[in-house]
Amino acid sequence: MSNGLEDNGLRSHDANMTGVRETKKQAVREALYDAALSLFRSKGYELTTAAEIASAAGVAKGTLFNHFPTKADIIAAWYRRELIPRLSESGARDEPVTLSRGLTALTLRVLNLSRSEPELWQAQIREAPSSPAIQDAERAAESGIRDSAARLITIAGQSPAEAASLADLFVTLVTGTVREWVVTGQTFDLDARLAERTERLCTLAGFS
Repeated sequence: MSNGLEDNGLRSHDANMTGVRETKKQAVREALYDAALSLFRSKGYELTTAAEIASAAGVAKGTLFNHFPTKADIIAAWYRRELIPRLSESGARDEPVTLSRGLTALTLRVLNLSRSEPELWQAQIREAPSSPAIQDAERAAESGIRDSAARLITIAGQSPAEAASLADLFVTLVTGTVREWVVTGQTFDLDARLAERTERLCTLAGFS
């Protein structure tokens, strides 16, 4: 019959083993993630195969699918990890002279974060309609933009409730304009159109 000390020892051993397994699992995931992004950047998203990602990470292809069921899931992980946390940073800079300029600057900073990785951003745009993981990441990004916009609008003098409503309209404006730009084959100046529409929204809301 085991005593209390033995039971405690077994529990401690099991906990340590679980910790080791989780650490190894996370290390494999990171290796796959890093290998995939490196290949996406050098070869292109479309031309990179799952077998190449697994080989570059030194694991079997089945291991890749255990962590990332599709290549789009890797793009979703990138979007969440690399872009979304920076949304709060973009709202922590110098305050704008006008609300319109502040919201436009917020939008352009977000877009520039994406443009710094054009191959990954284009893959995210292409895969979003069929990837629930990317759609979830986009919703999280929209929430971050909404929060930053509401903060700017509150600073400009609106109540929190009014700021939240206007921030919702702003997010709709941004996402709608970006989708229009994608659907029309990127045939217009996205930055200029976003700035123009943001200024109109602020004018209608009573801000100059």
